[in-house]
Formats: sequence, structure tokens, C-alpha cells
Amino acid sequence: MIVFSLNDLSTFNDINFWLTKLKDLSGEVPYILVGNKTDLDRNVDKLLVETEVKKLGIQYFETSAKLNENVDLAFESLSIQILNNLK
Repeated sequence: MIVFSLNDLSTFNDINFWLTKLKDLSGEVPYILVGNKTDLDRNVDKLLVETEVKKLGIQYFETSAKLNENVDLAFESLSIQILNNLK
């Protein structure tokens, strides 16, 4: 799970760094992208996120850990991908 803050563009700009680290340490494993902090003012453009998600070909979720919005859905989706990858 690669998580960035929807109210901090610098965290979004670090996605490729974390993706490289994930692949270096774990190989090709299932992962999802999560934009967190939907409860705060948004500073990351939706089109920018959509373009990156399309380029990476991954699932994307917007969440608020504070309000517990879509957190379970994101974890469930990643869990399903991991279980399907084991088959």
C-alpha cells in the first residue's frame, strides 16, 4: 500500500520513490495507491492522480483515517489481491 496525503503535494510526488523501494525490497507484489486525508483541504489535483493511476494500472482509493472513510475498503481490496496472487 502506497499512501500519500491529499493535502500535501510533496507526498504525491514521492510515489515513484516508494514504488521503487517496494519493488526493490519485495519484488513484484500486489499494491494499491491511497490518497489519505479527504477530511482536509485538497492540494493534489484529481486529474494528476487519475493520470498516475492510469499510468501505473493500479487500484486507487481516497480515504480519511480520521473519519474512517474507505479505510476498510482499501485494506480489503489489497487483501483480495494478495490472496489471488497466492493462487
